[in-house]
Amino acid sequence: MKFKSLIIPLSVTLLLSVGCSKTKNSKVEDNKTPTVTENDKTNKTDGTSKTDVVAMPSRAADEENLFRALDESWIVIVENDVTTTKDIVLNTGYEKTDEKDKTKKVSTPRVLVLCTKDANKNIDKNFTLTTPRVTIKDEGAKIEGGVLKGDLYIEANNVTFELTKIEGNVYFSTKEAKDSLVIKDSTVTGTMEVK
Repeated sequence: MKFKSLIIPLSVTLLLSVGCSKTKNSKVEDNKTPTVTENDKTNKTDGTSKTDVVAMPSRAADEENLFRALDESWIVIVENDVTTTKDIVLNTGYEKTDEKDKTKKVSTPRVLVLCTKDANKNIDKNFTLTTPRVTIKDEGAKIEGGVLKGDLYIEANNVTFELTKIEGNVYFSTKEAKDSLVIKDSTVTGTMEVK
C-alpha cells in the first residue's frame, strides 16, 4: 500500500513537469524579424560594433531603415523604391559565423540587394535606390538587382554588379579596382574611369 501511495504522486508530478516544460525547438513566426540583442554584436578594435547577422539579412523599405540596415548587417535587401539625399558607404569590417567551424568568425563582403526573389531565387521585383553617392570600401562587395541612381566611388577590388543597372558614373580609386570589377548582366549609363 505504501508503494502505491508513492507511485501515484510521483507519476502525477512527472507527467505535469514533462507536459509543462519548454521545448528545445523554438520557431520564429513567419514574416517576423528576430530581435537583435547585445550578445549578437561583435566589438571591433576601432570601438565600433557591427551586428553578426548570419541567417537573416537586414531588410529596408524606407530611408530610415536603409541606414539602420547598412549599419548593422553585411547583407541589406531593399524591398521598395528608396530615395535619400545622404551618401551611402559600404564599409569593411563585417563578420559572420564560419560555415565550417561555427565557433569562429570570418570576414564577409557587403551585399546590397535591390530586388526581391521568389522561392527559386529568381528576381521577383526590382527596386530603385536613388542617392547622390555610393562609396564602396569593402573588397568583394556586390550590388545585385534593381537600379542604382547616383554615382559610385569604388575604393576596393573585386566589386561585383549583378543584374543591376547603374544610372550614374562609376569612379575608381585605382586601376586595380577598375580592372577587377565584375559585371554580370549589368549596365552602367555613365562613364567608368579612374579618378
